[in-house]
Amino acid sequence: MHIQSRNSRTSNQQRSSLESGSYQLERRCDVNSKWGQADINDWILCLLKLQRGEAVLDIACGYGLITRLAAKTVGPSSQVVGTDLQLEFIRTAHERERKIEELTFMVHNAMMPFPFRDETFDVIFCNFAIYHFSTIDGFLDEVRRMLRPQGRLLVTGPDPANNEFLYQVHIAAGGSITANMARATFKNMMEERLLAHYSYNYHVFRNMITFPSIDDFTRYYSDTELFLANIPTEERTRHLLRVRRVLENSPRLQNEKVVGGYLARKL
Repeated sequence: MHIQSRNSRTSNQQRSSLESGSYQLERRCDVNSKWGQADINDWILCLLKLQRGEAVLDIACGYGLITRLAAKTVGPSSQVVGTDLQLEFIRTAHERERKIEELTFMVHNAMMPFPFRDETFDVIFCNFAIYHFSTIDGFLDEVRRMLRPQGRLLVTGPDPANNEFLYQVHIAAGGSITANMARATFKNMMEERLLAHYSYNYHVFRNMITFPSIDDFTRYYSDTELFLANIPTEERTRHLLRVRRVLENSPRLQNEKVVGGYLARKL
């Protein structure tokens, strides 16, 4: 396994924020797996239909779980690369799997050109990240450059129906909803941009999560940073108390994760 560093400059404040966000994301993923009814990793791999020998690029790979699963699927003669902006994430990905020699992790800013030749990869995927990118059109142009003819692209993000109960609790506790929250923008954002250069299908993953307690639900709500982002720091403790009161009057502690996936083929 190899680790490379490229375009890795970030301030200490940015790095601290991203590390915290990634830790919270990992905790949310653990909750989705522990108390949910479906495995999103299985869903992603089923959509990709990876074949032995295919070259694969995982953009914004985080700790590299899907990257490692992909490498094991395509086999030892393949090129598999995982990239992420943060060196800390890439180091962790390396520590978690040292045995796959053909797997390369590298630090790379997805807003910058990638260091790969044209038509290098059969499959490129980017999970739960593209709606954070500042230049999606340029990113998709770069992805298209790297894909081989008829190559496959999978991009995932929140469906408009995602986290409906979380949103209801947030509003009932006095929180506000902004128009640029990812579940309101991801679907339209992708369809507008894929039409010109890809044929695609939209797939939906559903996972109903049943929380054992109000404490568990409130912790999950807090880790979903988009809800607290619009609450002033000094007000968050009081807001979370209001969330708990809402939950005490709720007949259920269930939230459905609804994820959309665009599986596209290069024209």
